[in-house]
Amino acid sequence: MLQKSGQTYTGKQAADIFIEEYAEISDLEIPEEREQEVIQEMQDLQSQDDTTEINSPFKMEELQAGLSKLLLKKAPGPDEITNEMLINLGPQAKKKLLQLINDSW
Repeated sequence: MLQKSGQTYTGKQAADIFIEEYAEISDLEIPEEREQEVIQEMQDLQSQDDTTEINSPFKMEELQAGLSKLLLKKAPGPDEITNEMLINLGPQAKKKLLQLINDSW
């Protein structure tokens, strides 16, 4: 659930708003060459018959594995979220984060 301008959004709408907001504050620049590589990789994946794995939702085990690889004592990004914050999320917050990731994906 996401609130913006007095309105409440859930699911895909919330994920889309999150992405738009993040894109506005992100100063990440991707070289055009890398963008072309990513486009080609996506086209290659779409042409393969077995794309069910890439289209399936992420599992809690995958989130846990990703969180376990985060390095401590790193500076936060523009969102001011530290790795320590993510690592120490409680079960409910992890479920919400997983839902946000899957809605975004």
